Amino acid sequence: MSPTGVRTRITAAALIERRFDINRALIPCAGTGSRMRSVTDGAPKELLALGGRPALERALHECWLSQVPQAVVLVGPGKEAITEWVRGKAGTPGMPASITVMEQPSPRGLADAVVRARELAPAEPLAVILPSHLFRGDRPALAQVIGTYHKTLHSVVGLVEARAAIAATRGAVPVVEGRLMGEEFEFRRIPDPGVVGGQLPIGAVPLTIVGRAVIAPDAFQAIDAVLRAAPPEAEVDLVPAFQRMLARGQLAGRLVRGRFVDLSVPEGYADGQEAFAQG
Repeated sequence: MSPTGVRTRITAAALIERRFDINRALIPCAGTGSRMRSVTDGAPKELLALGGRPALERALHECWLSQVPQAVVLVGPGKEAITEWVRGKAGTPGMPASITVMEQPSPRGLADAVVRARELAPAEPLAVILPSHLFRGDRPALAQVIGTYHKTLHSVVGLVEARAAIAATRGAVPVVEGRLMGEEFEFRRIPDPGVVGGQLPIGAVPLTIVGRAVIAPDAFQAIDAVLRAAPPEAEVDLVPAFQRMLARGQLAGRLVRGRFVDLSVPEGYADGQEAFAQG
């Protein structure tokens, strides 16, 4: 084989290896679930069954479908039922090969959750799945977001059309600003946490952030800075870190296709039962 042929084969192998370098997904289950207590009666909302399968099981199965071999389930105080449920699930059909349970001692939010999961592999990208945000569709939501990461090698945030999120949450949602090109989204502005609505050009499709993401290794500097600036024990969302990443040109968006279900509100449970009625 010619030297040129050898170089081509090595380059292709390196590209393939780089393409499948997302080995771990964080599934945060540490929230208090206060808005869902009328449905859960105090049990973890992540164990609510939809079509006979708990939401957490669906999130773990999405990892497996998205070819992510390791999952980190982050629990908080009072979530022992999740730890017990996870026991023995790793490596079973349709589940990730490895499932690690970590604890978040106090509800410090998603930014803290991501930093805790980073300890397992500091130099690798980290996928994030919120088990309260589920999708029913032909292609796994996480796989769609990972596809954009492979194209950009930047951190990627999942998005849905705002009207779908409004229907799921029964309330107004924050709308991001930017340009949608097919399924890829180029951010111009991300509103602050708690700010709903947004200004869009006429004819633009309003989009909002949902619980699917890939956090690239270069994003942790922004996350660390946001945590340092927050008051001690404050609950810190990832949105301020996303804003910092955007300012540095290190953030991309992905419109996630599929029916969106939001289990963070009671109305979403009925929607989820309907969406997953066929299993």
